[in-house]
Amino acid sequence: MAIELPDELIELERAAWTEIQEMRLTVATALAVQQAIGGSRKSRGSRGSTSRWR
Repeated sequence: MAIELPDELIELERAAWTEIQEMRLTVATALAVQQAIGGSRKSRGSRGSTSRWR
């Protein structure tokens, strides 16, 4: 079973990781990643609790 991630999410994760490594992660970048994860989960029809993603 392969995990499929949207290209947008991968690019946001890369940007966030770069910011983390440079100790400059912004709220805007973190929020963009979280919103993309939420949108990705919804588009796949995920069910159940999402508390572990918060």
